[in-house]
Amino acid sequence: MENTIQVAALETLIGSAGNDVVTVRTTQGATMTVSAVESIVGNAGTDVVYLGAGGNTVQVEGLETVIGGTGNDVVTITDTAGTVFVSGVETIYTPYQTLTLSGTDTYVSLPPAPTDTTPPSITTVSIPDAVMKIGDTVTVTITVASDSDTYTLGNGSTVGGFTLGNLIKVDATTYTATFTVTSGGTDVAAGSDVPVNIVLTDTAGNSNTPYTTAISQSADRIDANRPTIASAAVNGTTLTVTFAEAMSATSAAGLTVTVAGQSRVATYASGSGTTTLTFTLASAVTQGQTVTLDYNPGTGNLTDTASNAPASVTNQSVTNNTAAPDTTPPSITAVSIPDTVMKIGDVVTVTITVASDSDTYTLGNGSTVGGFTLGNLTKVDATTYTATFTVTSGGTDVAAGSDVPVNIVLTDTAGNSNTPYTTAISQSADRIDANRPTITSAAVNGTTLTVTFAEAMSATSAAGLTVTVAGQSRAATYASGSGTTTLTFTLASAVTQGQTVTLDYNPGTGNLTDTASNAPATVTNQTVTNSTPDTTPPSITNVTIPNQPAKVGDTVTVTITVASDSDTYTLGNGSTVNGFALGNLTKVSATTYTATFTVTADGQRTGNRAAGDDIPVNIVLVDSASNAN
Repeated sequence: MENTIQVAALETLIGSAGNDVVTVRTTQGATMTVSAVESIVGNAGTDVVYLGAGGNTVQVEGLETVIGGTGNDVVTITDTAGTVFVSGVETIYTPYQTLTLSGTDTYVSLPPAPTDTTPPSITTVSIPDAVMKIGDTVTVTITVASDSDTYTLGNGSTVGGFTLGNLIKVDATTYTATFTVTSGGTDVAAGSDVPVNIVLTDTAGNSNTPYTTAISQSADRIDANRPTIASAAVNGTTLTVTFAEAMSATSAAGLTVTVAGQSRVATYASGSGTTTLTFTLASAVTQGQTVTLDYNPGTGNLTDTASNAPASVTNQSVTNNTAAPDTTPPSITAVSIPDTVMKIGDVVTVTITVASDSDTYTLGNGSTVGGFTLGNLTKVDATTYTATFTVTSGGTDVAAGSDVPVNIVLTDTAGNSNTPYTTAISQSADRIDANRPTITSAAVNGTTLTVTFAEAMSATSAAGLTVTVAGQSRAATYASGSGTTTLTFTLASAVTQGQTVTLDYNPGTGNLTDTASNAPATVTNQTVTNSTPDTTPPSITNVTIPNQPAKVGDTVTVTITVASDSDTYTLGNGSTVNGFALGNLTKVSATTYTATFTVTADGQRTGNRAAGDDIPVNIVLVDSASNAN
């Protein structure tokens, strides 16, 4: 299209401040003709004539002066192949060259401006090799082919799917830009490719083909999604929260548990580094109670491994897996022990059979077998437990084949206890011997020592047995009696009648046992009856009477001196002094006795005795063993 403006017979054509006097902005071939105008004046900052399309023509004729405002060219042609006709103007300035004109009308053809058709060239794109979480602002380094131009970011430029911004030129080959990891973006695992799509545009409007070479590094993980709770469940005091990814936790801060409308304190228990975190409630949840969960990330410390906190959680439903209260006590169906002899010190295993239960029981106080306290309860399986008792000295003996009393209580984890199980154990050989054998008597006769126990004994030697005779140790050897209550030992030398005999036994060095293999308790200074017969008659060493006359009717005391003997003697029949019968024998000491006779005038008299004559004596003493001198 060709536009024409004609100005004729006008004194002045003036453009207001900030505007061109005449501006032709149309297609190539527009024509402007100016004639008979005194002046064309452009205000400061404007061009007198501006042709904005290639190939436009301006003709100026009959003008005194063409004046441009300060800092402007008289005529500016901004496109290629422009033509300007100038008459009577000394100089014209253009963006590309200076023209010096003189004298006559001149036709000037300006050369075209150089054209930039080379787009930017991106050679590499990099980001820090580190974990990036929501909210992180990441710097992207863009390396380009060297260019003095300054580029801008093309629309849709992204790294990891996040929009790039803040493009800054560092030097002719380097630019930086940034992106912010926003919630809901695409996660990229460490070591996986980070997608890139970058376009740069130069000042000539040239843009590169999008740069799409992915960034591949070992640790540049992008976590653009907050961790979410996959499920939550409670059982009693244990709250289990399962997340969609591994979590880090050191406390329950920020977590609020509500049970039946009331807040319940929770403390962190375990699970950090896994997808499942366990918390312990201050008190147990009961079956059927409604439980919900809230989380405020602003006050908590729960994060995923990239340090992203979960989003706020409100009224998250928690599955209540708490079972109904257990009111069923354990049920014992049988109790057994080995069918064998049990002695002092034996640890006996008791097998307890119960009704099948997945719970694990404990022993109730006072649980016994045979009167001995049970301990060490161990669960073998859902129907079997074992416990132990130790046969202690002084317990109640149970004969083989007799009932072994039982009293067992088991308690489950809910606190339920069975009624004491008291069915006795009845077996043929389960004898309990809880008492050490005791010596009921001991006697010695010469070299034979007989020791009688309260029960049958086993012996193969006299080891541990010490016999003391009159304060001196006397060796003894086992002779007979094993399997009976009476054991016989032979002394190295005979005990005499009247000697004191004692017995000691040290079970630590001996081999005496009852038939259950219980050793006797230590025996110290046990008295042994000395049954050795007395075959030694009394021995009279002297007989005296007072050295004075005795007449009829006098009672005379006779002093009898004997060999020392602890025994007490009696007078033998026919004992006389001077024919008078002795009587009233009295023991004064171990060596002295007295007796008396009365001087009679009848036929008992043997005759008078003058002073100095011998007085006949006939005395017999008899000891308690009937030995007479």
